[in-house]
Amino acid sequence: MIAAPLLALLLVVPIGSWNVNERDVPYQDLWASGAGSAFLAFTLLGSVGSWEMAARSPATRWAFVLMPSLPFLVAALHPASWFTREALSTAASPLSALAISAAIYVCLFHLPSMRRYFHPVRPASGIAQA
Repeated sequence: MIAAPLLALLLVVPIGSWNVNERDVPYQDLWASGAGSAFLAFTLLGSVGSWEMAARSPATRWAFVLMPSLPFLVAALHPASWFTREALSTAASPLSALAISAAIYVCLFHLPSMRRYFHPVRPASGIAQA
């Protein structure tokens, strides 16, 4: 729960360089390539999902469902660069992200234990008078 917000903070602070796909990438190139925005989308969805899931907010399950697939959508919307070419070079990566999203959806929305977690049965508030 703490790692994703810290990583998001480090993404927006222009310090050092990043290593992406075994390539050293300066801060400016990270954002110009689309990698920065894809990573930021991933970490922000992870942050929202983690914190709100702890608060039992049912709507935030969608953050976890979208988390694996959204970086590929961001890469597809970004102009062509080394990052988008590598990320979208084969259909295997986006398809596997969609499969992971589907598995997360099934787990978070259809498992009985998750339904009980997000919609707990609360006891009646009134106490019967004798």
